[in-house]
Amino acid sequence: MRSWLVLLTALVLVTTACSSTNDDESAGDSTTAASTAETTSDSESPETTSAEGSDPAPDTTVAEPVELTASSDGVTEDTIRYGIINIDAAGVAQFGVDLAVLPMEEMYQAWSDAQNERDGVLGRNLEPHLRAYVPAFQALADAPCRELVDDVEVFAIIGQLFADHMRCVTEQSGRPYIGHFGVNEERKAFSDGLFVATEMENIDQRTGGVQAMIDQGDLEGKTVALWWDNPVDVEFADAVRPLLDAAGIDIAVEVEVGDFGDDVVAADAAEDVQMERIVAAGVDFIIALSNILPITEAVARADTDPITIGFTNGQAADRILFPDAIAPEEVKANTFAITTSKPSPADALADPEVQRCIAEYEAAYPDGPFLDLDDDEYVQGIVNNCRVFALMVMLFEAAGADLTPESFVDASETAFTEPFDLPAMSGATLSADKKAAGALIRRYEYDAELGFHVGVDEPFLPNV
Repeated sequence: MRSWLVLLTALVLVTTACSSTNDDESAGDSTTAASTAETTSDSESPETTSAEGSDPAPDTTVAEPVELTASSDGVTEDTIRYGIINIDAAGVAQFGVDLAVLPMEEMYQAWSDAQNERDGVLGRNLEPHLRAYVPAFQALADAPCRELVDDVEVFAIIGQLFADHMRCVTEQSGRPYIGHFGVNEERKAFSDGLFVATEMENIDQRTGGVQAMIDQGDLEGKTVALWWDNPVDVEFADAVRPLLDAAGIDIAVEVEVGDFGDDVVAADAAEDVQMERIVAAGVDFIIALSNILPITEAVARADTDPITIGFTNGQAADRILFPDAIAPEEVKANTFAITTSKPSPADALADPEVQRCIAEYEAAYPDGPFLDLDDDEYVQGIVNNCRVFALMVMLFEAAGADLTPESFVDASETAFTEPFDLPAMSGATLSADKKAAGALIRRYEYDAELGFHVGVDEPFLPNV
């Protein structure tokens, strides 16, 4: 319980009505794959002439008509039914988590209608169906999933499922699930190719961040500790150890705090014991592989000389969580992050595809509910939902006229291996091994005036 509450609070920007120890990207020119291909004017195109030097021969090729059939559950000759599962803001409020409430149903209806006006997906109209859930227990995730699969009979589900809650969609129902976050090796295995997400894979955030710390000299001359919270996160430690070994960097202390459920007192006590080990070993740099708040607050409680914390979790780029950390400024000032690249709200709002999502909604609902574009949390929620909708459309289109779970998997593994753009995310890629679109990382430094971490260089590809 404590784990998912920490994660949910950390993911306010991702959910807004969201990793595991994850967190949801890079601003830039964002277009769908269908619109990124450049066209040239007639004057720029090479001319083709006949042997006699006559004018270019007209292209008389006639495109083969596309036959649309009821190719799969949720796919008819003229419709694709899809589901959206989002966090129930009222439901999580009882746990003390306040989420900005977006008009989710209206947004997805507006975006679907606008896409349908553009001929839908290869001629089929999109039909959205929204359900909400509280991500505390597996059963609470299964209920809306089962309703969407069994009663509504959707082809695919997109949204904000935590932990292994997408099992109902992919493993048990054989449906595609397009999420905001949460890709890892176990979920890729049981989803059999049907799970795709927008945010960079959890483990890639950690390996990319640690390798960049090595490359940028952050660890030179440091006595280093590895810190992760729960036993499941040992996979992150296993992934970064070889990078540190190859760079000749010794790990003085490894810390696995343990899973204490909702017992905050016991968790804090365990963290304090681990900090005693860290202080005794003379550690002055902690590589944090899990959530950003527990480690920061543990260092703040310890009686020690300044210790630098290098975050690898994308929570550090979210701008909303860190101001709530119970830690003095001198502790916060000794933190930085190298992790998945995420645009600032201002950069995201400048993105043409984000602007299009906002315009389509406002055109469909001119009398409200109104979007609060001055609220950073609210804006990030719009961006994340706009992005996952765009990825869904791209995958459906790439899967072709015979839209099935099998053609969806094939499209996700073969059609997007070259970099492409999503709303407020550039340089995305997908492949058989890479099921999370995000590909770029960025360095973030703590800004005392703002109270959170801000990007200090351009996004870049991990060197791993």
